[in-house]
Amino acid sequence: LYMNERTFEKAAGFDALADDLTRFSADLMSMPDHHFIDLPLAAE
Repeated sequence: LYMNERTFEKAAGFDALADDLTRFSADLMSMPDHHFIDLPLAAE
């Protein structure tokens, strides 16, 4: 994602994407477990 596949250099949007994913992950991990009890597993 957001990388030049030939040179393996970060593209212009890489740092913004990394920040977004970091915030998303932190928000997801801070949610109490009971929010996910009734959700099906990905394979179901």
